[in-house]
Amino acid sequence: MIVIGKKATINNERLLSWSFSLFILFSMIREAGGVALSGIFYCFIVIMGCMLITRRRLLFPSKVLLAFAGYMLLVSVFNISKWGIDQRIVNYIVGIVIFLTMFRTLGINFGEEDWLLIFKRVSILFLIISYINVVVQIDAIIDYVHHIFKMAHPHISTLTGGGVNIDATWLAILAIPMYKSNKRWVFLALCTVYAVLVGSRAGILLNIFSFVFFIMTSAYDAKHKIRIILGFFLAIIAVMTVLQIQVEIFDVILARFVTLGSDGGSLGRLNMWRYAPDIIEKYPMGVGIGNVRDALKTVSPLR
Repeated sequence: MIVIGKKATINNERLLSWSFSLFILFSMIREAGGVALSGIFYCFIVIMGCMLITRRRLLFPSKVLLAFAGYMLLVSVFNISKWGIDQRIVNYIVGIVIFLTMFRTLGINFGEEDWLLIFKRVSILFLIISYINVVVQIDAIIDYVHHIFKMAHPHISTLTGGGVNIDATWLAILAIPMYKSNKRWVFLALCTVYAVLVGSRAGILLNIFSFVFFIMTSAYDAKHKIRIILGFFLAIIAVMTVLQIQVEIFDVILARFVTLGSDGGSLGRLNMWRYAPDIIEKYPMGVGIGNVRDALKTVSPLR
């Protein structure tokens, strides 16, 4: 931990904690149920910016993280003459400012459990809003289930930019801060159901990784952990078999995986990943934030 400046007094830490919980949440959410929420985030930006200016002590989480962020920005600036300025550079700078604001405001005494509490709040709120978003657009979900072999995903407005895959994977990632909570299994189950509803293969796989993480961080011995993980996968097979017999819901999930490598979504990714070694060889120092697709065009015939 790097500390610069005099010690600053933390006033009403609970209020600050809730403020930052909402700050993180609204920085992630673009819209809910078709209602734009970006204006709320801009209000938080102003509030947090004032907090950053008024604090006297500046905290950096670590030298490594600071050096990595600095390197990313340096490479991005170096490549401006080649590819211009991408909006993602601004996004990363805002993210770094948010990070510094949180550390500077909450202080060095804000520990691991306190940070976990912030992200637990964000996780729960994001899950609730995600389901509200699905309920509001339930007709699109039903239409997707009825045309599962013709549609990759339901046509719904998503909370984050990038479509339903990003929403589903964010939920799976946000399950991680719940690993000490008694409600972690309920949360993970709801995240998995959401991934199934929107047909997100990445979301389903990441939820499985989160499950393994929960087990591996538990107090069980190694043999017990392996038994639980094996039992989990056997239970999934049994449940899916029953559901397939009763309501044929397995077709909805299976359809997304049997088309892996042949549908447009996965083919596009596979084609891009195929040229990753060529990009690394041509640009060993990196290409800068947001410039990967432009760099890809210089080493491949992909549009």
